[in-house]
Amino acid sequence: MEPLSLTVHFIDMDFNMKTKCLQTSFFPGDHTGQNIAAGLKQALATWDLEESKLVCITTDNNAYVILAAELNGWMRLQCFGHRLHLAIERAMKDHRIERAVGVCKQVVSTFSFSWKKKRELKKAQIDLKLPDHSLKTECPTRWGSRQAMVSRVLEQQKAIARVLSQDRGTRHLIPSWQDIDVLEAINKTLGPLVEFTDALSGEKYEAAVMGTPVGNTEVADDGASNQKKMKKGLSSFFKAPHSTAPGAEHARQLDQAIAFELQAYFQAGTLDTEEDPLGWWKLSQNLFRNHVLLSHFEIVWDSGLLVFIYFL
Repeated sequence: MEPLSLTVHFIDMDFNMKTKCLQTSFFPGDHTGQNIAAGLKQALATWDLEESKLVCITTDNNAYVILAAELNGWMRLQCFGHRLHLAIERAMKDHRIERAVGVCKQVVSTFSFSWKKKRELKKAQIDLKLPDHSLKTECPTRWGSRQAMVSRVLEQQKAIARVLSQDRGTRHLIPSWQDIDVLEAINKTLGPLVEFTDALSGEKYEAAVMGTPVGNTEVADDGASNQKKMKKGLSSFFKAPHSTAPGAEHARQLDQAIAFELQAYFQAGTLDTEEDPLGWWKLSQNLFRNHVLLSHFEIVWDSGLLVFIYFL
């Protein structure tokens, strides 16, 4: 039995990302697709979040969570971070990597449970002019922690070798040159992926549109503009039904304004990957007054992460 937490991510009037935990409720019963689906619906209803405004739900590959999204009729997107985690875990299934990582774990464990070795490591760091850093332990469910552990062992390998060589019982734990080669390859490969994952997981900025809040459109080979097709689809989303009732003319004028605004949006230049998209929106908000800002309603589940994208 696990709790079901509802966390809201939203953009305030100054275009800053905010996070608030709305509720953490007891979730009894088996975690079947039917029960999860009912629990998600209830969580939305509790906070008067309309399902009709929900755009999509992002989940991991858990079969029950996938079934819950299907039962609720919600569009599901696969979590990129989770798929990256699975790909890295599969790539690590090599006997050379397993041996080198195993040596790392033994070394870290030896220092973790011995205050004397920690003390000697400090002395060795001073003598060898190495950074005064402690060794890091790997967390099985966080592949980034493996890279952190490997990187720290490589940084402190001279100090580690000096301390371990002073004890007959631990000399065999000194990584061999073959292990060091493998660890350096692991660190070189996983380092950029860790940085990318950290950027993808940010809560203070919008990672989903990071670097490209404005996208240019391409022209098809037959000369027809794909922009026209895209504009038609987006503007139709905002359209009010044609009616002769009072206010219908205002609705048509608003629809035209939105169409022109969308056309200007798609013709704008693309941001550099290092620029902040929310900063761009803050400067450009007067040019795109009719655009709808998105907020993220995120449900944290024990088997994965469910992210709701919800129109304000």
